[in-house]
Amino acid sequence: MELYTNLFTVSAIPRQILMLVLDILIFGFVLIVFYFGTKLCFQNYKRTFNTIPVLSYSFVTLSAPVGAFLMGWTVLQRIRLHISGLIKR
Repeated sequence: MELYTNLFTVSAIPRQILMLVLDILIFGFVLIVFYFGTKLCFQNYKRTFNTIPVLSYSFVTLSAPVGAFLMGWTVLQRIRLHISGLIKR
């Protein structure tokens, strides 16, 4: 993202606004990954591994929504920092 934000060298406010918009887009993508990952996790609860019949395949597909949740939490913190930086100016 720094490639795009370095275009705005005159003022920091357009840079902060661009970073905020990009983080909102990233958060939207993370929400989509979380939704479909959770849906996939529930659909694969009966599927098992060939080598480990006790372990459900949904534990593997659970990694997508868990990772999306953690990424979403990080992006929300960054959005909060961008908004507080814009308010202080």
